[in-house]
Amino acid sequence: MKQTSLATIINKKIAVYVAGLIVVGTIFSLYELGVAKDAAYSQITKSLQSQIKEKQSAKESVGIISAVTIAKNPRIIKALITNNREIAINELKHLTLSYKANTPFKNIKIHVHTKDVKSFVRAWKPSKFGNDLTSFRKTIVEVASSKKAISAIEVGRAGLVVRGISPIFDKNNNYIGSVEVIQGLNSVVKALKKDNTELLILMDEKYKRGNSLTI
Repeated sequence: MKQTSLATIINKKIAVYVAGLIVVGTIFSLYELGVAKDAAYSQITKSLQSQIKEKQSAKESVGIISAVTIAKNPRIIKALITNNREIAINELKHLTLSYKANTPFKNIKIHVHTKDVKSFVRAWKPSKFGNDLTSFRKTIVEVASSKKAISAIEVGRAGLVVRGISPIFDKNNNYIGSVEVIQGLNSVVKALKKDNTELLILMDEKYKRGNSLTI
């Protein structure tokens, strides 16, 4: 009887010990799983951020190169010097059609501004011009001040867009205005979708001001 009781005690101790090992092992395994999961999520996040940044940079490059090229267009320069909007309207119409026909960028919009940061010609809406842009278009104001081309993502009436903006100079290197090439982010979304990655672009409501959007 005593031997049986001793065996029982030993078995209980072994059972408790084994149970303890199982609990500790389970906790350790769960911890390791959590660490591995966090590492995997972190790696996926970094990979997605890299993909988005790469495609965003490509769009910014296209925008700024296009803007710099248009800024040297003699017809656009002449239109600003002579204040002849018809010259600019016709030239921008031709350029927009050329982009649609010969490049993957089908929805590019071009906007020319005067040196005092007023709208000169919107290629997509020529009838709207002359409005002062200084209060809500910081990028154009920056170009007018620095006289250097820039690219940026800026909020506008159409939402988040990529803008490439270049100063325009006359033959005597006098600043006479600027031009911006505007692109949406739909192509970035579509490109990622081809890689089976869904991208949702969110914008903080606080940046909305009336009917216009700005940062």
